[in-house]
Amino acid sequence: MNRVKSEFTQAVSRIQSSPEQFPIFLKRKNIRRCVASPQTSIYFKVNKNDIEIYAVFDNRRNPKKRKL
Repeated sequence: MNRVKSEFTQAVSRIQSSPEQFPIFLKRKNIRRCVASPQTSIYFKVNKNDIEIYAVFDNRRNPKKRKL
């Protein structure tokens, strides 16, 4: 569990330091995707001075179940 927590924390730190490095996943909503680990992706949006996390998704699940 600590390894997962560490990977998530590192991914959030990378998002905070440079959110533009992550590709846009949904263009119309301007949502970006960060792959925190091979099993987990974080979907977020940058608003002026804020970063909103929309979803944390398990990549092993069916991608059609992603609701953003």
